[in-house]
Amino acid sequence: MYLSCFPTLTLNAVRSGKTSRGTLLPPINAPATVYYYRGANAVFNAVVSLQMKPEDHILMPAYHCGVEVEAVLATGIQVRFYNIMGTLEADLADIRQRIDKNTKAIFVIHYFGFPQPVTDLKRICDEYSLLLIEDCAHALYSRCGGTLLGSAGDVGIFSFQKTLPVPDGGALVINNKNFTTSQERQKPSAMTTLRGVTLSRLEHIHMFHPGVYAAMEQVCVKPARALFRLMKKSRCKSCAVTAANTRDFKREHSSLGISDVSLKIVQDADADGIANKRREHFRFLADALKNMASTKMMYRDLPEGVCPLFFPLLHPERDDLQVRLARRGVNTFIFGKTLHASLPKGRFPTAELFSRQNICLPIHQDMNKNKLAYLVQTLESELDEVSRSR
Repeated sequence: MYLSCFPTLTLNAVRSGKTSRGTLLPPINAPATVYYYRGANAVFNAVVSLQMKPEDHILMPAYHCGVEVEAVLATGIQVRFYNIMGTLEADLADIRQRIDKNTKAIFVIHYFGFPQPVTDLKRICDEYSLLLIEDCAHALYSRCGGTLLGSAGDVGIFSFQKTLPVPDGGALVINNKNFTTSQERQKPSAMTTLRGVTLSRLEHIHMFHPGVYAAMEQVCVKPARALFRLMKKSRCKSCAVTAANTRDFKREHSSLGISDVSLKIVQDADADGIANKRREHFRFLADALKNMASTKMMYRDLPEGVCPLFFPLLHPERDDLQVRLARRGVNTFIFGKTLHASLPKGRFPTAELFSRQNICLPIHQDMNKNKLAYLVQTLESELDEVSRSR
């Protein structure tokens, strides 16, 4: 059995979501929303839209994936880091200590779909006349106290690829009417979209029909990947492929917009159904793994309104465990494995601990109880093997 960490594009992925369309997702119904090729593009253009000066800086969390920091630095604005507590919540006391006359904004990440203390952060921003940037890359469809994440800050950032089966897609939601973005967006090339759709379909076949995938690998899969690598090097804009690489940020791609395929899927996604499935799967794993002593759950409870992205755990032998799970077809994800180079080493031990030990189990809407049961069985087995190998 093969378990993917993200939902995959199926032929019936674009379907009507009449009961949810425009009601749960701020980028669909917010008047000032700009769609981008990926979330990092939205981060870059968000900071540009806030009209800061080169001597200004933004407070960002020490625990991050790195690309959001790179996107901010690409604007010429400075970054200073603040501490994250063991609960994964922003350390408000530490934030207050780091604010000075050149601090212009607080950047907050809603990790794995769970809300940060937005009300308290907003209060600090109001007190010091700061802007609030909400990174909701993990938090599509998540709410806090009935309020959609991404709607409280001056701007909200979204990345659709993490939650929906899209080849690309991110959004910048501008909630503060004093800010606008005038940058013209370019459509990604048809080959870029084709690449994303093709790879997602292959991932779907790998996940649900491993025997078929194995038969196709030499004949179709490897030649397709080689062709896309060749196209990526092409200087012809209509043929070139711009891969949505989440590990780095390229300023020259910052104006790329969302593809028509992705926008259609975003608009027609069954938001309620997706959120309910993810919550159901999270609860299944939380109950099944509650007595597992060798790992630590990063979240034991699932607050009302949260649409979780993964089921994150901490394990001291994370890298070994991830390799073992992959050998048995369980694809996991690591958030923030490589923290940005500008983060002072040793200054933020909690962030470094999360970076070193987190491993995220899939709970996306494509999964079912049989796959979740296999995941639990495989995890328990491999944890025993890791323990014996120490």
